[in-house]
Amino acid sequence: MTDRPSLEDLDAPLEPARWCCDGNAEDCPLCTDPNPPYPFLCPGHPQTAANERIVGETSQGPDRTPGFVNPPGGTSEQLPADILAAISLPVYVSTACETALRLEDAAVMAAREDRDGDVDRFMEWAGRLHERCRLNHKFTGVRCACNHHGEASR
Repeated sequence: MTDRPSLEDLDAPLEPARWCCDGNAEDCPLCTDPNPPYPFLCPGHPQTAANERIVGETSQGPDRTPGFVNPPGGTSEQLPADILAAISLPVYVSTACETALRLEDAAVMAAREDRDGDVDRFMEWAGRLHERCRLNHKFTGVRCACNHHGEASR
């Protein structure tokens, strides 16, 4: 027996959003279980004055704004300086740049095999991915070590 939904259940209509959150228990300020059971749905909570206060206090700030996206170079999710000072920070390469570097390697291999169409296509995608780099690690602020970012972008 599994706690995963059946294929038929995956096609079920979406439930309406709860007053306290968008239905995701991991983002709900009132769901206190650090490891909610799959499928991580908020059960909904009574709309009491105390619960409204908790939701109001935790929904302030840019990280809790509906549709918020931490932009490239954004610092809103970075850990405080004293926390960062307590840990060692490794070299950081964003997932976009890591994938782009692999595409560039594939382009080199394609060039060796005279597959010019693939070279152009791989390099085009690599360029797109480098443009999508967030430039710094969103929690530590460590800059992406990829050599495709000029100092102007930092």
